[in-house]
Amino acid sequence: MQTLLSRADIIARDAAGGLVVVVEVKNREGLTPEIATQLHRNMVAHGLVGRVPYFLLLSQDVGYLWLEKPDSPIDAPATLRFPMQRVVERYSAGVLDRKRLREHELQLLVLHWLSELSVGWPSQRGDMEEPERSLAEAGLLDALRDATIEPNALV
Repeated sequence: MQTLLSRADIIARDAAGGLVVVVEVKNREGLTPEIATQLHRNMVAHGLVGRVPYFLLLSQDVGYLWLEKPDSPIDAPATLRFPMQRVVERYSAGVLDRKRLREHELQLLVLHWLSELSVGWPSQRGDMEEPERSLAEAGLLDALRDATIEPNALV
């Protein structure tokens, strides 16, 4: 049986090469929990998600995190919903001159953010703010520690 490979916007691999998280960036306005669940369902159905502990679906407004478990229903809602505004503000460095980032701009911003998370930020800064606090509680920050972040990667 042939395995079809899919391409993800961003992935993270641990030191042994195992997938930690698959990240999809969909910078659409109004990314509701229902729309996010449908997008996640489609990705599971097409084999993009399922072999990985975490899945992130991000827009510049909101992020959704799924803790992927073998017995999770295909249309399971996100485990966590969190705001993305602070991340966008931090990494756009005040140069955001329009209301909406292009999707590839948001992907680069997210790539930078995840790369910093993989080397231990924000634990070195003391008090965490959102969304890092919620991601830490879900175990994702520990899972990202020392991970290799890969854009536009095959899974």
